[in-house]
Amino acid sequence: MENDLKEELSRRRRAARVAFEPLREATDQLTDHELRDHLSDSTVLPALCYAAETWSDTVTTLTVFKLEVIQPEGFFLKNEELKTSHDKKNGLLTPHTAEPTLRFIARGSLQQKAHLFLPNIYEEITVKNLRGSFGQQVYLLLRVDITGTSNTELSMRLETSLQNPRFYADSAGMQLLHRQYNEKLNVPANFYPMASAAVIEDVHKRITVVSNLAHGVSPNSRGMDVILDRMLNQDDGKGLGGGPDSLPTDILPVEMRFSLLVEKITTPEKGLIAYLRALRVARVQETNLVGIVPVSSEVSVDNYQPVVHPYKFLSLLLNFSK
Repeated sequence: MENDLKEELSRRRRAARVAFEPLREATDQLTDHELRDHLSDSTVLPALCYAAETWSDTVTTLTVFKLEVIQPEGFFLKNEELKTSHDKKNGLLTPHTAEPTLRFIARGSLQQKAHLFLPNIYEEITVKNLRGSFGQQVYLLLRVDITGTSNTELSMRLETSLQNPRFYADSAGMQLLHRQYNEKLNVPANFYPMASAAVIEDVHKRITVVSNLAHGVSPNSRGMDVILDRMLNQDDGKGLGGGPDSLPTDILPVEMRFSLLVEKITTPEKGLIAYLRALRVARVQETNLVGIVPVSSEVSVDNYQPVVHPYKFLSLLLNFSK
C-alpha cells in the first residue's frame, strides 16, 4: 500500500514539473519584474497549491480507503431518514415503502379507522361495520403536501390478485371506456383521464376505484397507478410550462377521497364496457355529489340489480331527489 502511494505521488510530481516548466521559463524571460511576479503569483503558485492539495487529498484517501467484499443483503445506502434496497442480481433500486412516522387504529361500533402519518402524506383508511354496500367498501382519505419538494410526482399503486385483468376508465362519469397499456409507447403516453372512476376486472371479480377528484390513471399487469399530485420545475413537453407562469410551483396541500369497491361477477356478460353497475353508480353519486342522495329503486342497498343497462343509467343520474 505504501509503495503504491509513493509511486503515485512521484508520478504526479513529475507530471506537474513537465506541465509547469514552460510557464516558468516564459515568466523568467520577462524583463518587467512586477509583471513577472504578478504572473507567478496568479498562475504558477495557485496551480502548485492546488497540486499540493490534490497530493494531500490523495494521501488521505489512499490511507483510509478500504475495499470490502459485501454480501447482497448488505448492499444498501442508509442515513437517518431513509434506507435504499437493491436487486440482488443487478443492484438496481427496488420498490421502497416508506415507514409511517406514526400509525394507530381506532375501532368503534360503527366503523374502524387506520391513521397513517407518512412523510408528506396523511392517510385515513376506513371500514364501516354495516351491512350492504357501505360495508363492502374501503374508504381512503389522503392529505397530500408536496409543497416543500421539487420535481416530484406522487402516485398511488393498486395491486390485485386478478388474473389477466381488463381495465376501464370512465368518460365524464357517463360510461366506461376500455383502456389498454401499449408497450410501444412510453409511460406518460399510457396514462388516461379518470374523471370519477376506474375499473379493473377478470372473469370472477371486479374492483372499482371512485374518487371525488379527477386523476390520471394507467393500467399495469396486476392493477393500476393513480397520479395524486406533482411538482415540476420545467416544461414536461405536454403543455405544462408552455406559457409564462404556468409551472405548478405554487401548489397547495390537497385533500382527496377514494372508495374501493370489490364485487363478484355472476352475470354471463363479458367486458361490461358501456355501463356501470348500480351499486357503483350510487357510489359515484355519493362521492362526487355531496349532500345529494340517490333514491332510485335500482340503487337500493339491499335490492339493487346486478347490472344497470345503458338506458337506465341516465335515469339513475338524474333521479336524485324526491
